[in-house]
Amino acid sequence: MNGIFTSLQELLDRLLEVTSFIILPDWNDVIQHMLPAAVVLFLVGPVLTLLVLYWLYQWLHMPRFRVRPAEVGPVPVPRDETGQPLIPASVPYCSFDGLLFPAKETRCSECRHELSVRCPVDDTLRSATEQTCAACGTRYVLGASDTAIAVQRRSGPPAGGEAVA
Repeated sequence: MNGIFTSLQELLDRLLEVTSFIILPDWNDVIQHMLPAAVVLFLVGPVLTLLVLYWLYQWLHMPRFRVRPAEVGPVPVPRDETGQPLIPASVPYCSFDGLLFPAKETRCSECRHELSVRCPVDDTLRSATEQTCAACGTRYVLGASDTAIAVQRRSGPPAGGEAVA
């Protein structure tokens, strides 16, 4: 019976040692060994997790295509079979150089002359700076929309790849 009492006493002493280590730890050992692990676990870990989640969000919301705005500049006036110019309505053009210009242009980049515009209603010619047709009274502004862009089409598959049939 004495042996059982002694073993119970030893078990109780061990339990008190473990409990005293948890309740009253040696703070020098705790700070020296546990602080670096706590900094990594509670500070660096969440910051890295947030960075990875933000990168993943950006990657998922990234557009999968690229729009390349075309360089819009003067283009030659198209001609019919007899060689007469086919000037579209409401498009500024230079009659001296035979060039069509983007809608906001008012002067020719080649000869510096003022551009002309053909009225879409009665086909009369007017200056590109005038907003009202003198013949029919139609009022319009060339290039009124700032949001329109010209998009360049690709001539083939993207660089480094081929179309799969």
